[in-house]
Amino acid sequence: EIANKTVVDTAQSQYDAAAARANAAEQPIAAKEATKAAACTSIVTQAPTTAPTTPDPSWRGRYTAHTSRCIFGHNLRIFKASVQECADDCDKDSACLSFEYVGGDCRPQDSREDNGCALSGHDLYLPK
Repeated sequence: EIANKTVVDTAQSQYDAAAARANAAEQPIAAKEATKAAACTSIVTQAPTTAPTTPDPSWRGRYTAHTSRCIFGHNLRIFKASVQECADDCDKDSACLSFEYVGGDCRPQDSREDNGCALSGHDLYLPK
């Protein structure tokens, strides 16, 4: 912040000096210097501050949904849950590598390998 102020102050001083020379002597060169200094002053601004980005806490930030896909033979368990609850459960279980969601049933999987299972109503959620 101090460095930006110093740069702006320096540019402003150069502009003021060049403008004074242009007004006093009415010299075309001094007018060009004032124009250049003014251009520098308009360019030197404080860098915008941006809020740090936070990852999407929902399943959409962590998993990619694949409709009508599943993994044969890798269910860890089956229980009723929302997609969000299923994603949260999978994140907490080190054995869970992906999950299927079928009509309100959560099916955590111990595999990420899509082994060709394509069943209507089954959605496979793989980590991003």
